[in-house]
Amino acid sequence: MRVPRRWAALAAAAVIAALLLLPGERTPYEAPPITVRTARLPTVEASAGQSVAVMETSNPDITVLWFF
Repeated sequence: MRVPRRWAALAAAAVIAALLLLPGERTPYEAPPITVRTARLPTVEASAGQSVAVMETSNPDITVLWFF
């Protein structure tokens, strides 16, 4: 009677291994929609001999212009 118990234990181990190793039903991944900010940067002209840097901030209503 020991042979059937061994086979039952082996079968149970195989089932557990199959449940752990085989991939299950996967739900399709849906990427979140991508939001693109299309704000236009201001057109800036610097005087001769000057440079300007245009920096965006986290607030879309504020843009920093740095003349140097």
